Amino acid sequence: MSVYLAYRELIGTLFEVPACLTWVRGNDVDGVVRAFGGRPDQVSEGPYEEVYEAYLMAPDEGVVLISPVEDWLLTVELTRYRGAGRDTLRGLSAGGEAVALAWTIELDAMFTYGIDGRLEVSFDPVRQMTEAYEAEYVEWSSRYGITRAHWREDWRAAAFTIAEAITGVRVDQAWKDGPHLVLTDEKAES
Repeated sequence: MSVYLAYRELIGTLFEVPACLTWVRGNDVDGVVRAFGGRPDQVSEGPYEEVYEAYLMAPDEGVVLISPVEDWLLTVELTRYRGAGRDTLRGLSAGGEAVALAWTIELDAMFTYGIDGRLEVSFDPVRQMTEAYEAEYVEWSSRYGITRAHWREDWRAAAFTIAEAITGVRVDQAWKDGPHLVLTDEKAES
């Protein structure tokens, strides 16, 4: 089965709610934690489900799941989406690479790829499935085996396929069930 078809079948069960995923190479866990506004002492081990705790927190608080996968760190956020911020991605990709994919319930979405502190490409993946698609991004995605037809069929599967082609990291049930670090950023009560 192709990577794209695997994501078409799987992605809805992995992410039942909108999310922000950021893949980072060339940075360590402490650097990623700081880029997300946390401190290393706020990190513990925990299951994927702990990321849902973010829904119970104040807007300036959050949870970031961090998964070491070979030489990449994959982060998941459900409420704050710091990993998709342009400045955050520049910092995370300095001396390496970073890929971010984020979408909201309103289908505001962004796919960004940064190398050595500069953003190589940044576009709305949802738009690529519409008649208002941007030819330059469809052409760019063709390097990773994604065509206009792929975008029209399933924009999330297309975006995840590109992310896997860049990073080599498969986001699947085995990853979800695997070991994770959890950054819990709660403000102390005064």
